[in-house]
Amino acid sequence: MTFKEIIAELAKESGLPLELDNNGSCMLNADDILITLQYRNVQEDVVIFAPVTDPEKIARLNETALRAALSLSFNGIGTGGCYLGLFEESLVLSTYLSVQNLTSEGLAQKLNEFSQRAADVRDAILNAYQNIPATEISDGGVDNYGVGLSV
Repeated sequence: MTFKEIIAELAKESGLPLELDNNGSCMLNADDILITLQYRNVQEDVVIFAPVTDPEKIARLNETALRAALSLSFNGIGTGGCYLGLFEESLVLSTYLSVQNLTSEGLAQKLNEFSQRAADVRDAILNAYQNIPATEISDGGVDNYGVGLSV
């Protein structure tokens, strides 16, 4: 089954208005997160990605927000194995799926999981941004911010 057929079947089964554009992409909104699916023909996979920072809530990605993102992405623990990166002043969560043996049900399950991860990452970054002072005192030593260690 082609990715276009999988998307058409998922749209029919879910009632979501999903349709691939000329670039092999489509978008959906889940929990106020804009999720994009992009088919990559050469790799025969699908990239699922979503910005997890909201410019209305985090006007500027400062050190606190970036430290929270790094802490979450350490070994993929806080991101459920997804990748977290910086793109055009936004933090973006992404994952990849092979289209080999992919079904509309399997894609729906992966989208639900990704949507929840993206919401969790967004909330964790926002909470860190709001709860930690934007200016941190540094004595030049290594602190254990976000690592979960104590000395």
